[in-house]
Amino acid sequence: MGFKVLIRGDRACFRRPEFNVDLVSYDAIPPGSARTLFEAIHGPPSIRWTIEQIAILHPIQRHWTTVDHRGMGPRRANILVDVNYMVTASFSLTSVADRSDTAAAHAGSFRRRVVQGRYHHPPFLGLTEFPAAITLLEKDDIPPASHYASESIDFGWMVYDTRNGKDHGLRFFRASAVAGTIVVPPIDSNEFAR
Repeated sequence: MGFKVLIRGDRACFRRPEFNVDLVSYDAIPPGSARTLFEAIHGPPSIRWTIEQIAILHPIQRHWTTVDHRGMGPRRANILVDVNYMVTASFSLTSVADRSDTAAAHAGSFRRRVVQGRYHHPPFLGLTEFPAAITLLEKDDIPPASHYASESIDFGWMVYDTRNGKDHGLRFFRASAVAGTIVVPPIDSNEFAR
């Protein structure tokens, strides 16, 4: 069952793993960070979210600042400002699902939680200091246009997810946006590097 949501925020930092001291953000939300937002809304162990597409709606803007992340003292951070994404995701039932776990029940629960703003835990944009606003797009809603609708952008290698099924190592994929949208390869794709 698939959903489209708008994800907005004043600030975001989707941390790149190659920087050890400073918090340096990717230019767009990685699939793993998008997945955690869906799980913040509705993410019981009986379902697994899969991110399919990420549309970058606003221009990419960066800013250096200082943040006190997780009480570790002030750290320099290269963050994104005024972010807006349209993310398409679907879920599947996992091996721990029982008879009461149906796709329709989970879809209804997800829809209610988004509409009512009653999340499992507060959604954030990379760092807990950066809250996310989430809006569900219904089938009849006209999706907003991307600022990059007439462009292609190569984002280079991006972390796919930190939870890759049975494989717990990092996997990277070559992220590129065509007409402002990153199409995320399926988890069993041969497009990943380790």
